[in-house]
Amino acid sequence: MDPETSAVPVAERPSERHEPLHLRYFALLRSNVNFRCERHQQQPIEAGAPAKEPAAKSPLREGWNYFRANPKITVLVLAKTGQGCVGGALLLLAVFGERIFPIAGQGALAMGLLYSARGAGAGVGPLVGDILTRGTESRMWKSISLSFLVMGTAYIAFGQAPTLVLAALAVFFGHMGASNIWVTSTALLQLNSEDRFRGRVFAVDFGMNMLAAAASNFVLGLGLDSWGLSARQLASSFGLVLLIPGLFWLPAQAKWGRRIDRFSD
Repeated sequence: MDPETSAVPVAERPSERHEPLHLRYFALLRSNVNFRCERHQQQPIEAGAPAKEPAAKSPLREGWNYFRANPKITVLVLAKTGQGCVGGALLLLAVFGERIFPIAGQGALAMGLLYSARGAGAGVGPLVGDILTRGTESRMWKSISLSFLVMGTAYIAFGQAPTLVLAALAVFFGHMGASNIWVTSTALLQLNSEDRFRGRVFAVDFGMNMLAAAASNFVLGLGLDSWGLSARQLASSFGLVLLIPGLFWLPAQAKWGRRIDRFSD
């Protein structure tokens, strides 16, 4: 949420452009303080005026109540939480490049190709999603569940890929779905959240995504170092986990994806 700011216009003097920056800063600060003092003094205090109302609720409590009263917003926020589960896959790309698909005994080139496939998929995914949805909300809801399916299936295939080319192709499609979830859920939140709560909504949105990404990286590290799982097993497991948010998305899609679209071509 953008912070509210207030500034007082100050007439520019001919010599002002030559003044040191710190002097101009203090002059602006002084004028701002004077303006606030004058505005406070102009408010008359009437005799027998009623006592001031109690302070408004804290922003955190207001945000919490907003989420409770708007389950649709809560579900949209959880879309990026499910997408954040793929965060651990970034470490998997490095492990696959170094241990499974090394080129000439070195893993750097293979890692670069896998990360390039990820970046290309992330760039293409929202473009394909926009072509398929064409700005209609019902299609945008459906594209999220489809993207979870694509992302989960792609990472299951990535775990079983016999060659580097097929592995890069699976990563490409997987991150097409991941990026489309990110962009589409963001657009739906912009359309459905109120202006005064939008900053808090996106704070929770990004925070939950980072929390899911951190948890997936932690589990991945445990799997490799403590549980004795191979990188292929972990990649397939991540794919299966990514199918779960897609299944949970279907009831939400059936409930809110049938509303009249806000805009269409």
